[in-house]
Amino acid sequence: MFSSNELKKIASMPDNELKEKISLIINAAGGNNSSLDLSSADMTKIKKMISELTEKDVKKIMADIPEEKINEIKSKIDFNSK
Repeated sequence: MFSSNELKKIASMPDNELKEKISLIINAAGGNNSSLDLSSADMTKIKKMISELTEKDVKKIMADIPEEKINEIKSKIDFNSK
């Protein structure tokens, strides 16, 4: 689970760093990011959406994801970088 502080850090990442993290998360979740092409407008929308998430929202989203995948995803995001 992500804390509200972690969500704020994610939403405040520079666009290029967040794009990289999104790509890593997609791979960690078993997805294919080969066609990932996010515009500046997309990044603004993503950051807004992330900043509006509550811990309850995140818990609901992640309810069906195995704990080891959650840990792998969280390891792709360096929360100590800021």
